[in-house]
Amino acid sequence: MQRRTFAAGLAAVAMSGCAVEPQPQTTLIVLRHADRDTGAEDINAVGLARANALPAALAAYPIDEIRLPDRRRNIQSAAPLALQTGLTPIVTDLADLDRTLWRAARGRTVVWIGNTTNLQALWVGLDAPGEPPLGYGEIAVLTGTSSGPTARTDLAF
Repeated sequence: MQRRTFAAGLAAVAMSGCAVEPQPQTTLIVLRHADRDTGAEDINAVGLARANALPAALAAYPIDEIRLPDRRRNIQSAAPLALQTGLTPIVTDLADLDRTLWRAARGRTVVWIGNTTNLQALWVGLDAPGEPPLGYGEIAVLTGTSSGPTARTDLAF
């Protein structure tokens, strides 16, 4: 019975001339802030070099927004990418982070520069494939539709 109802609905759409609109591609690029010394708030020399390499690593992506928590190491990690793209990073509240980021990225490309704790929570909330990019220099590019991520590409910087 359900198949007939579904088929009848599809037939009605087809006969009405209405096309089903494809959902826009959503891209969320996720990474941990650049290297820092244990307990330090600022990124170190290795982290600065890595942050400077980030724009080249993401050059193939048309970035619409850069988002991050309000921490110096995240802001420092985002600075070269912000300079390259001309975007001002948006400090984002960690409450409902998964919904906030995926909604912000709908039909666009958003970069999240996070920390180990919020990356783990984000992964669970999005039911994202694989493990979150917790190591310095790891990037996970999640793509999908408004319902959530369906594919993942791994990069490094």
